[in-house]
Amino acid sequence: MTRLVTTCAFALALSLGLAAPASAGPGVSPGGRTLGVGFQVGAPTAITLKTMGGPGFGVQGGIGGGAPWLLGPTLSLHLDGVWHPVMLLDDPDFGLSPYFGIGGQVGLAPFELVPNPYFSKKHTVFGYPYYPYTNLGLSAAVRAPIGLSFVLHQVPLEFYGSLVPSLLFFPAIGGGLGGNLGMRFWF
Repeated sequence: MTRLVTTCAFALALSLGLAAPASAGPGVSPGGRTLGVGFQVGAPTAITLKTMGGPGFGVQGGIGGGAPWLLGPTLSLHLDGVWHPVMLLDDPDFGLSPYFGIGGQVGLAPFELVPNPYFSKKHTVFGYPYYPYTNLGLSAAVRAPIGLSFVLHQVPLEFYGSLVPSLLFFPAIGGGLGGNLGMRFWF
């Protein structure tokens, strides 16, 4: 389990690092910087990274915990492509931009720590019998973050809030709505 978590964290960091360009452009990130590192609270609560791949487009990810629709208390890994279509405010000192995106989220939890009667019986999904067969506490979801980003250009900080609808597709079909508030320091 530790090796899997380490591998996932390394893959996330590598993918964000490879996506970083020389300049992100004005507005969306503080001073056109390309890499933001921070922390968010909510579902999931996580350490986050964001890199801007060009004017208005970025990749963000995080590792943390939460998101109860992912089988209860879990280690959560998420990665999203996000687009900032417009700057609502673009002042020399600050900027405000809505964003939305699409991505994925994986939850990992030892089954023994998350007792779930869901896995002990037959269920029906869209009228067909479904027998969950996993006891690893592994779950996967598609997510679509929708948020608002406030950046300070003179001090390289970003404050953001988002709602994140998610569709669980493994080990069962389901959904949830997460939300978070966070901050990133940009390099």
